[in-house]
Amino acid sequence: MMNFRFLILLSSVIFLFSCDNEVILLEDAGPVPIVYGLYNASENEQFVSITKSFQFGDEGGALAAAQQEDSLYYGRDEIVAYAENSRTADRVTMTRVNLADQGIEKVAGVFPSNPNFFYTYNSGGLNTNPGDTVNLRIEKNGEIIAAGAAPVLPTLEFIGVRPPLDFYPFSSETPYSFSWTKDFNTPEGLEIGTYELGFDIFVTETGPNGVQDLKLYWAAGTELDGGSDVFRGRLGGFYDFLNGALEDRLDGFSYSIPAVRLVITGGDESFNAYRELILANRGITSTGELPPFSNVEGGIGLYGGVTQLRQTSDAGFTPDAADALKDRCPTIDFGL
Repeated sequence: MMNFRFLILLSSVIFLFSCDNEVILLEDAGPVPIVYGLYNASENEQFVSITKSFQFGDEGGALAAAQQEDSLYYGRDEIVAYAENSRTADRVTMTRVNLADQGIEKVAGVFPSNPNFFYTYNSGGLNTNPGDTVNLRIEKNGEIIAAGAAPVLPTLEFIGVRPPLDFYPFSSETPYSFSWTKDFNTPEGLEIGTYELGFDIFVTETGPNGVQDLKLYWAAGTELDGGSDVFRGRLGGFYDFLNGALEDRLDGFSYSIPAVRLVITGGDESFNAYRELILANRGITSTGELPPFSNVEGGIGLYGGVTQLRQTSDAGFTPDAADALKDRCPTIDFGL
């Protein structure tokens, strides 16, 4: 489900873009496709969000219109979405699913939290290799209304002499480094634009209704240089993240953290382009408005490629890091 975490992050960005693009709610033109998705070279199950810009007629208020399912989503048979390998022409048609049926609802707001439609497909049928391009196509009435292209990034490997740690020093002031490398079959010239280093945090919650297993994700290092294949620095911010993630679930609950696992994620140049757009519009010369970024033809959105390397064995805390849970997270009962 790592794909889905990225899509949720992108969804908030694209929603802001759709607002900033001055869509005229009563205009006669049709809605604008809003597409965001990732081709994850490390997973077979792929997710793409396909919605449309919000519009409503001259009857009824905006809030009432927003609660209608067709204000945000295309009808089930209104569009056809598919992915295609540009090298082989292998094609896979996407299936619309309601993730709310799996317990994954949108955050409650102007639009209803259920349904939460995504389009999904198994990428095994595309027969991709690193360096290929996966084209996304959305058709309506036989015509393409939106299109995107994502590179298939190489797989990543941990360096044999520097495997992931068995115990992580989240409380240490001493910088640590983590190294990885691209698969040796990576085509020459196939680059990764940016890296993110993070951790899956497995949490056991005990409360009035029994025991529940949770999995949190903490991005420890973001926007890392895509050409370095190394992270050097402190793992600062871990305890602040826990405080924020668990602050709404405190009364009557206690927690333990049986395991953490390192996750390395690489993204293509689309993410660098977006970051540079943000940096160019900060500071005293900024206009105060973020211009829209989109690499989706015919619509608004971002469709890019990612690859991930995951630690497969459970890791824990160094003694100092475990002791710091009590001091750094004083409002959370870790049963210590």
